[in-house]
Amino acid sequence: MFKPYQTAGGQQAYYFRRIFHIVSLTFLPWFYFIFLIQKSSFLMSNSIYFFIALVICATPLEVIRLYFGHLIFGMREYEKHTISGAYWGGLSFTLVFLLAPSPPLGLGIIWCVAWVDPLLGVLREKKVSLCLTLCAGLFLSFSIWEGISFYYELSRLEIAILAVTAVLCELPTLKWVDDCALMMLIPLAITLLWKIA
Repeated sequence: MFKPYQTAGGQQAYYFRRIFHIVSLTFLPWFYFIFLIQKSSFLMSNSIYFFIALVICATPLEVIRLYFGHLIFGMREYEKHTISGAYWGGLSFTLVFLLAPSPPLGLGIIWCVAWVDPLLGVLREKKVSLCLTLCAGLFLSFSIWEGISFYYELSRLEIAILAVTAVLCELPTLKWVDDCALMMLIPLAITLLWKIA
């Protein structure tokens, strides 16, 4: 029985959403931060306009979707009358691309969303205890940041704060803002405050 997921399109849509989430949020930031920034400033600047244009185009479409209470394949039932996770994710994703102080910080922020968010979501669906869920999330989050620090210089304090923040941002169950957005926007805000300080 597919009751827990409450996804428009059923079980196939649920798995499609999970796989699309992981694949897109793993490879798009890698392509942008590692390939475009290092290979071509022209492509980098124009790709930013592309993502901004997508958000601008998606905004009226999201408003119309909300007005009619329509669910697109893969959306969750509660998104019928609230801003979708896909819209929140696209907006936050674009802001990280635009504002991240450095490629490794932007990459780490998005990769934590790509992998930690679905892991914690699945563990919650399986009714795993909060303690084990937190431990698994923290282990994966630290592993991602440690892996990035192997190639880029990051302080132990940066790794610790950003790894823990990613997990804590996923825990609240809020209907008015998607947890993926919190996992990107709050760490992004922290990195920007570091830059100002």
